[in-house]
Amino acid sequence: MTKPKQTADRRTGSKHHHYRFDRDFVDELKKRFEISRDFELYEKLNHAARLYSSMLQATMLDPRPSEEVEALDGVAHCTGELADRIERLGLKVSNRLRDVGDETKYEFLRRVIHDLRALQSQAAEASARIPADKGGRRPDVPFKGLLRELGDIFAEATGEEFPLKYDPKDQRYRRRIFRFVRECTNALGEKGGAEALAKALKLAMQE
Repeated sequence: MTKPKQTADRRTGSKHHHYRFDRDFVDELKKRFEISRDFELYEKLNHAARLYSSMLQATMLDPRPSEEVEALDGVAHCTGELADRIERLGLKVSNRLRDVGDETKYEFLRRVIHDLRALQSQAAEASARIPADKGGRRPDVPFKGLLRELGDIFAEATGEEFPLKYDPKDQRYRRRIFRFVRECTNALGEKGGAEALAKALKLAMQE
C-alpha cells in the first residue's frame, strides 16, 4: 500500500495561510481506512482546512497584551509629541492670527491641540488597563479546532469513537482515528510527536 503523499497546499503570504487537501491524498485515505466511496470525505476535509485557515488568520490579528501596550504607548507618545510641536509653533503665529482678525484659524489650532492631548490621554489610560502579559506560548486554538474537526469527520465516516488506546509494547498509538488525524495533519505540514498529538487530540475531542 503506497504511503500518502503530503499533497496539501500551504501557501503563506505575509499574513495569510491557505490550506487544502489534494483529491488523490483523500482517495488514498479512503482506501487505507476503508471509508465508503460515497462518503464526502474530500468536501468535509477541505471544509475543515478552510476553517483552520480562517482561524489562523484571525489569531494573527489578535495581538498579545505586550503588543497592545507597545502600540498604545506609541500612539500616546506620537500624539503628545505632535501636540507639543504644534503648540510651540502655534504660539508664534497665534497673536498674528488674532491681530488680523482670523479667529477661525486660531480656534481651529486650539481644537487640534486639544484633540491630540485627549487622544494621548486615552491611549495612555487604555495601555494602563491592559493586563500584564504572562508570556509563554499561547494556546493553539486553531490547531485544537482542526483536531476536533478531523476527529469528528473520522468518527462520522467509520463509526469509530474515542477513547484512544496506548500500546506500551511498541510505544505507538494504535487507534485508527489517531492514525487518520496524523496523516491529515502531516499532509498540512503540521508535524509533531505522536504522544503530543495524541494528547492534544484527546483533549480536543473531550470538549
